[in-house]
Amino acid sequence: MKKSYYTETQIIAKLKEVDAGRKVEKACRHHGFSKR
Repeated sequence: MKKSYYTETQIIAKLKEVDAGRKVEKACRHHGFSKR
């Protein structure tokens, strides 16, 4: 299995933001994630 580019902590933080109502695009952009 390929190792993830992002840490588990980073992914959880993004999911919490989206769950709280933030749009996915804004949450990703805020933390420097890009579309892959």
